[in-house]
This record gives sequence, structure tokens and C-alpha cells, in this order.
Amino acid sequence: MIEIHDEDIRYAESIFLPEGKVFDSERITVIKCLESKDIQACPGSGKTTTLLAKLAIIARKMPLKDNKGVCVLAHTNVAIDEIRNKLGPKSDVLFGYPNYFGTIQSFVDKFLAVPANIKYFNTRPSIINNEIYDFEISKKCKNLSIGARSWLYNQTKNRNNVSYCDFLKEIRFDFVTEEFKDNNEMILLKNTTVQTILKTTIIVFARAFGYDECNLKNLASLVRIADPNNLQLILNE
Repeated sequence: MIEIHDEDIRYAESIFLPEGKVFDSERITVIKCLESKDIQACPGSGKTTTLLAKLAIIARKMPLKDNKGVCVLAHTNVAIDEIRNKLGPKSDVLFGYPNYFGTIQSFVDKFLAVPANIKYFNTRPSIINNEIYDFEISKKCKNLSIGARSWLYNQTKNRNNVSYCDFLKEIRFDFVTEEFKDNNEMILLKNTTVQTILKTTIIVFARAFGYDECNLKNLASLVRIADPNNLQLILNE
């Protein structure tokens, strides 16, 4: 485990703060903290600058013991680009293995959605996109067997104005109970029609995040799933 000392704080202050300015005690506590914490502050309070200071200090100490790294997640690529731009050349060591910088969506796709889709459907997703998924399902609906159409008729006959395609697009896989369900939480039989249609290399964003329910028990486990060598997970909201 690394330690962040007062000397490291002075180093970060010289990079990110105007001359003569220093981090207050609250920010120093956050920068030095290497435990699981939920940091809440209002816009403009300096969260990003504090995060950058922590990352710059950690980068200075790399490579870390046992090849440990840092996982940094943000909601958008804009936030990741901002981190890269503000750190400048110091970001080079941070944006390479064993560290991971990316959006929450890219993390879920890479470390949860793809492995889980392979496990449950024996396919590797090539695209995670709602509109393309709907288009793919619509194409499959044009080539359904008589048996599949009969099954779909029985499922939709009491639903007003629900087409076969719309019904199929609603179906999701509950990764906790390992059951197929519609949007009314009705459990569907393990019908081969459902399994065949959902067995596609294109999945929707909701299914990608659905894997969280079975793969994650708490936020800290994200670090171990992504890479057991990660020193710390930083989620920038």
C-alpha cells in the first residue's frame, strides 16, 4: 500500500493551484485517503482538482508494488478527456496498463456485459446499442418458424396492439433468478424461441447493466472484477 505524505501534497499544489495557494485540510484528507469513501461536494467546490492532485501523486509513485494500478470511472468521455488534458504528460503513465480510465458504460461493457453474455448465451457482443438491437430483432421476426409464431400468438393475444416484435424487444433475462421475463415481470418458460432470438451479438444498454445484479455485490468488488491488481477505484460523478 502506498502512502501520501505532506511532501506529495506540496508537489500537487505546485502543479494545480495558483502560486501561494494550498489545499485546505478537507481536501488534503481526501487526497491522502486510500480507503472506500463517498465524497460529496457542490459544483465548483474543487472535486476535480482534488482528484487530479491524487492521481498526479499516484502517477509519481508508479510503478507500484505488485504491479497494482488505479481504476478511474466517469459518466462521460468528456470527463475522461478533461482528466487527460489537465494532467498533461503525467497522464501517460496513468492511461496505460495496469490502470483503467474510462466511462462507467465502457467499464460495464468490457468487464461485465461481454463476459456474462458469453457465459449465459455463448456469444460475444459486438455492439451494445438499443436502436441496432431493435433493428436486429425486427429482422429476425420476419423469419420466425410456425412454432415460434404460435408461441408468440399465445403470449400476446391478451395484450392490446402489441406486435410480436415489440413483445420480443421487451423480454429481458433476469440474471439473479436466471429466468426470462417480460416488462410486467411475468416469468416466461425456457422457450427455445426466446433463447434463439436473444442469442445475438447485439445487446441493449439495459441488459449490459443488468449483469451488475448477478456480478456485483458492492462497489468495491468492481476493482477485483476489473483487475485484481487495482489499488483503488475512483468513481467521478
